[in-house]
Amino acid sequence: MSRSRSLPLALATCAGLAAGGGALAAADTATTARTHAQTIRGSIPFRDLGMKQIDTKPRGPSSGDRALDFAALNGRSGRREGYLMQACDLARLHKLLLTSCAGGIQLARGRLTFASAGVEAGNDSTYAITGGTGAYATARGTVVSHPARTAIFVTIRVAG
Repeated sequence: MSRSRSLPLALATCAGLAAGGGALAAADTATTARTHAQTIRGSIPFRDLGMKQIDTKPRGPSSGDRALDFAALNGRSGRREGYLMQACDLARLHKLLLTSCAGGIQLARGRLTFASAGVEAGNDSTYAITGGTGAYATARGTVVSHPARTAIFVTIRVAG
């Protein structure tokens, strides 16, 4: 299976995250008091992305393949703000490559879990936030990963 630069987050890990991380810098977090909505932005340099791929026969992306991704999530200042991990299963249906991914993000104030399923397109991936702990205990929202030339940019939009 070829190394994918999307977070099918391979955004990770593309299956939950290791503990750790500091408080997010003010520039990385925006909160709307009335709706309690929060946007968190970070990045994962490709050089820091850990990836394990299990390639079943036939060689290359096929049904039964699995990708495990894990990485530190950096704030805009480049400082480590948390960790991300995901696991993705692949299935081939005719010419389509389908993925089913679940993962987690560990931040200083709690954890977020996310999941997604769909057709692998190699570009932006959107995941539904499925739950959380700590400050994110009632979280809902989305995690979006955007692969660029040198990094994967992650935007977490949390409501609740």
